[in-house]
Amino acid sequence: MTLNQRVDMAEQFLTAATWKACGADTDIVSIKGRPCFAGLDLGATRDMTALVLVFADDDGGYDVLPFCWLPGETLGERKTRTACLTGPGPSRGTY
Repeated sequence: MTLNQRVDMAEQFLTAATWKACGADTDIVSIKGRPCFAGLDLGATRDMTALVLVFADDDGGYDVLPFCWLPGETLGERKTRTACLTGPGPSRGTY
């Protein structure tokens, strides 16, 4: 996507297979004490807020731990406005 519009791409940065190969859960114990880089995207009123923590590993790769939130007051509107599934997150309340 470029500027939120679908475009044809001659070359992919990440293939679907590469993306799926990175799907393992982050082991919280193994990242303790490692240097961390954090990215924070604050939602203004109705958009998502995200905090992403990135930890370099010893193999030249990265472990990523994302946290995302939506304002609970806007979930009903979001559900009718988009095809996105929103609602209570598994055992964590509203996200």
